[in-house]
Amino acid sequence: MPKLLLLANLNIDKVLHLQQDLQTGGRHYYQQQSKRLGGGGANTGVPLVWAGFDVSIQCQLGNDSNADWIISTSNQNGLDCRYVQKIEGPSRELLLMLTPDGERTIVRPDQAPFSLADRITSKNWNAIYFNTHAQNAPELAKAACQQSIVFAQYLKKWDRLSCHYLFVSLNDLSPEQAQNPWAFAQNYAGEHLKGLILTKGNLGAELITKDSCYQQSAPNVEVVDTTGAGDVFAAAVIAARVNQLPPQQWLIQGNLWASYALTSSSSLPSESLKTILCK
Repeated sequence: MPKLLLLANLNIDKVLHLQQDLQTGGRHYYQQQSKRLGGGGANTGVPLVWAGFDVSIQCQLGNDSNADWIISTSNQNGLDCRYVQKIEGPSRELLLMLTPDGERTIVRPDQAPFSLADRITSKNWNAIYFNTHAQNAPELAKAACQQSIVFAQYLKKWDRLSCHYLFVSLNDLSPEQAQNPWAFAQNYAGEHLKGLILTKGNLGAELITKDSCYQQSAPNVEVVDTTGAGDVFAAAVIAARVNQLPPQQWLIQGNLWASYALTSSSSLPSESLKTILCK
């Protein structure tokens, strides 16, 4: 069973279903859904558990009842939370405002600077995924590249974050960076970079390497909720790489898994994907 470490958030998501698109100065009516497990750690980790991976989460939570609920619910979904750090103070609750077309706006509380304990070397991980704003993430990622396959989500907070495979949304690039995304990725990820996974929304995705470029169109699905789709896409690509599938299959699998997130009224993909992956 492949062992993965995800350095990514675990949250409580509170969802507000709006009756119309957001408008500045407007008056909006909503229906509220009960809280649900969210964050990149859950959205990426749970489908990987379904696919037969041993997934551990490293992040930081408060020491309140919300943290207890997050950890308990994560454990119920098969995530190993032994590396989660607790500090004094409350855990974060995120507001997700969903418009009728499934697009979401996220409102989150400001987060004080934090660091994660250096526990990466305590286990032989098959892969490590960085999707965290922890202050020491660049140092941890640089060390991790010497020990394991490292994936990272592009975060504007960092000028550089070492990794072998970098996930970037085209929307996060400037026009100049979008002209040569591989050069941008090399500058950001450094000498270990082997592949850039560029997601382009309804235009699909690309896998770019030094010598090759693979493209895949986006699936045609009826969108219910876009929350977590990018995280689930990343989970599928990680699984495909660890399982040594051909590069084009990374994108095909990414789109397939993400389609189950887009058609699910949850941050996590639907039970239909679980049925497929647990066979």
